[in-house]
Amino acid sequence: MSGWLFLVTLSLLALNTVAWIQESLDRSNDFEECYGVHASNISGKQHLAGNSFEKRCTDLLIPFDSSRERIGNFTAKEINYIQSIFRKINSENYKIQRNRVRRQVPLVPNNPNNVWRYRQEVRTNNGYHFNLYATRVRELKATGQYDIIANINRVSVSKAYVGINFLPWHRLILLVLETALGVPIPYYDSSLDHEMEDPTNSCVWEPRYFGEGIGPVLQGRFANFITPAGPLFRKINAGGVLISRPMIIRHVWSQRYLTEISTPTARYKSNLEGQSNNVHYWINGIISNLALSAYDPIFFCHYAFIDYIWDIFRTVQSSKGINSETDTGKKYPPGQNPSDSSDLNGLLNSEGYSFKTSNLVSYRRWAQCPSCDISDDVYCDKVRWVCVSRQKPIPSAIPQQIAIHQTDRLASISALKDGKFGPPFTPFANDSRTRGDAVQASQMEKDMVKKNQKFRVS
Repeated sequence: MSGWLFLVTLSLLALNTVAWIQESLDRSNDFEECYGVHASNISGKQHLAGNSFEKRCTDLLIPFDSSRERIGNFTAKEINYIQSIFRKINSENYKIQRNRVRRQVPLVPNNPNNVWRYRQEVRTNNGYHFNLYATRVRELKATGQYDIIANINRVSVSKAYVGINFLPWHRLILLVLETALGVPIPYYDSSLDHEMEDPTNSCVWEPRYFGEGIGPVLQGRFANFITPAGPLFRKINAGGVLISRPMIIRHVWSQRYLTEISTPTARYKSNLEGQSNNVHYWINGIISNLALSAYDPIFFCHYAFIDYIWDIFRTVQSSKGINSETDTGKKYPPGQNPSDSSDLNGLLNSEGYSFKTSNLVSYRRWAQCPSCDISDDVYCDKVRWVCVSRQKPIPSAIPQQIAIHQTDRLASISALKDGKFGPPFTPFANDSRTRGDAVQASQMEKDMVKKNQKFRVS
């Protein structure tokens, strides 16, 4: 397929997807209020009252339908729980800003001494930080509170995907879960697996990390988790492609403005949402469905990595003299200017990308040779000079073909395969090593099959 024809296809696909997920409310101004937790001595703006902050952030994440009823059937108790999380975020941010003013000490970006939210790769220190995360997730799952947060993603597809709100919205949902857990969310650097000869053999697909990669998850910290589509299941390597560091470095971090890495204006190689979609589709199963994806706890580890990539992008912007808080672009499709009212929630609002929000979090940089994060689970390939995940020590207990059959059966029983829970993520590329048997094929995948075409990357 020629380059221009492929870009036209992507544009049409994006428009079709947007049409499916449109709703009647524009939340772009709410991002400014929700992210803009102000301290009057710093910005000249009044500190947002706690109850107002909670309401605006809750309205942002959980919208209303035309009759002013909450979408998603959240109970009053669940709404109160979500608002209590925002009270904690509000209080935390206010204390940080107040202490900075009193001590007159500038905040150093990405300094782990700033905040407790110091995110590290899941395999760092042999999974120590992941173990803390997984333990708290399981505890939160037992109380039902994890599912409350996962359901926010389920009802907010229209504002979280296929648009320029993709990155800030996911930054917010990460803060919500992280606050509920009380421990940092480790990020899943899938590029460490991409560099393997066979990524399905990565050590992350064993019980001490994510559990089974194919079939129902019966082992590990997320064993026997239940989702709206039944048991949690996966089907890794069905399609899509894991993140490639050269792609990020050459095509994402080389861009100057947010519009150049966001749907629908970015080229496919520099589109960070497209890169993210590829990973959803590669892991497959529950996480490959737009609405249900957050019910797999890998979701939050994956988006912590996407947020890390965006964080570095913003740092690069700063080095080029670009203020990422005012990076609003100059040209927009009709109705998508930040000052416009639009049915599409994925709008850029420059004040929504507050440094006060990003300063709540810091990241340990991704693994680099020769140490590769001082972990037994990652090593430096000194020929290619890249960090690579180690293989899992023992093969899966269930033969792959049986596990694949179990996965397909679960997708059929739940009707996920038939679209009961909405569409899957749309991959922008497929790894040449994938099988091509996703539990729920994307429309682009179906069209490519009909035309006997392949769009794959090495």
